[in-house]
Formats: sequence, structure tokens, C-alpha cells
Amino acid sequence: MKSTVSVIIPCFNSARFVAEAVNSVLKQTRPPDEIIVVDDGSTDDTADVLNRFKGQISYIRQENRGPSTARNTGIQAATGELICFLDADDIWLPEKLERQLDFITQNLDVGLLFTDEEEIEAASGRVLQPSLLSSRKRFERPNLPGYVSNAVEQLLLENFIPTSTVMTRRSCLKVSGLFDEKLQVSEDRDLWTRLAANFPVAVLPEVLAVKRVHSDNISSNQELT
Repeated sequence: MKSTVSVIIPCFNSARFVAEAVNSVLKQTRPPDEIIVVDDGSTDDTADVLNRFKGQISYIRQENRGPSTARNTGIQAATGELICFLDADDIWLPEKLERQLDFITQNLDVGLLFTDEEEIEAASGRVLQPSLLSSRKRFERPNLPGYVSNAVEQLLLENFIPTSTVMTRRSCLKVSGLFDEKLQVSEDRDLWTRLAANFPVAVLPEVLAVKRVHSDNISSNQELT
């Protein structure tokens, strides 16, 4: 039976980037079953940009309450069995969903699957870091797809999971909970740790997403450690 995939894109004043993010999802070699864009109270032209995709995305607008609430709104609206996240200023490579689906449908115990991504400067397109996993100080990047050992312990030391590469199961979120809307930083790391405490975590050690670095990134780079 075919797995259904929901993609959740939170955005706030993302008119410069969000069209490219949505297009990168639409161009997947294995398209998702739904794309949910949650506009977290944007005051720029984000809504006008997204109107171009009418009929191709589900658009939800809410008052500005932060990325955790926006992602939770998307999760609650989603109908897919598998949930993926993409920040509005990031993009996916075309085979991202296909590669992840191939792995996660063959490893039914995996609760969270992520990939590598590269980091570029938004203004110039210059590559700042071709592999974010290789830049992590405590996470040893594997050469082949597989399970991450001691994921909870590793996450307590460092957040090595890029949000825009995560694929998780709706059933796992029901057990582990959603994003903690009270946290101002590291809300993604908090959820990944809870998922890792309950389910195996796995990684595809290949770059399948691009993180664009600019002054207004929706996801904070701050950590609790």
C-alpha cells in the first residue's frame, strides 16, 4: 500500500524565498500527497506569492505565534502518514522524497529519518558548507544509510538533525508529542530528542536539501548547550 506524505512549510515574511521552496517540492521525482503552507502572520507579500500556487497547496494563515506553532498547525491539518518539514527559505533536491520513502518503507521501525544538507549564502548562492553533517563536532557522519546509534545521547550533546530534511511518522508524533510552543530556541532539537527516546532514528548521509543563510532565518541557530 502506498504511503501518503504531507509536507509542512511554515513561513513568516518569506516572499523572497517561499516560491522556490514550494517549487522544489512540486518538482520532486516522487511528489507528496499534500503541501501545507502555514503563513505565520506575514506582513509582506507572502500571501500574494503563494496565491500563484492555488490548487497545488493548502494555505493556512494564522496570527504570528512562531515557527513551533506554525509547524504544529500544519501537523494538525495534515492527512498523510508521513510528515516532512521544509522551512520557507530552504529548498529540496529533486530526489529527496523518493530516496527517503525508499528507506523508510523498508525500515518500518524508524520513527525519524533525516538527510544531509548543504549551506549556501542566500544573497550570492556561494556554498558555505557542502555537508552540514561533516561540520558537526560530535556526530560522526556515516558513509551509508543506516540507524543512528545512541541518538538521544548524541542529541543531548549536539543537534545534528537539519529540520528541513526530517521525515517522521504521524503515529510517532502521537506518542512523542508535537513541537513545544513555549520554547524560544532549540524547539526542533527538543522534539527530535523525544522522538529518539521512543523510536529508532536513521540517516541518509547524502545532501538532499539546501539551507539558505540570511539574517531572517525562521529557524534559530542558537542551542541550549
